[in-house]
Amino acid sequence: MLERLKKLKSKGYSRDFLVNSKGELECLNGDAVSSKGISIDDVYRIEDDSDPTHQAIIYAISCSSPKMKGTLVDSYGPNSDQQKDQFINKIN
Repeated sequence: MLERLKKLKSKGYSRDFLVNSKGELECLNGDAVSSKGISIDDVYRIEDDSDPTHQAIIYAISCSSPKMKGTLVDSYGPNSDQQKDQFINKIN
């Protein structure tokens, strides 16, 4: 997972995103992100061969206002964050 995040950062996905309690995307440092102009550019599913319960998904996200790119990380499967799932479904 760390290797994938490093590759994405080298491609300009330098922000770390989270989904706040209102179900909106924001930067980990607190910078606001407009709800318009958000797109998911790529999705990476990461699995640990030694432990099938260690699964994650990385979303490469770009925003047009303000212009920025970053990543959103979530657990995959039954351990996923419902707020993140709802946010992703809303974008798709």
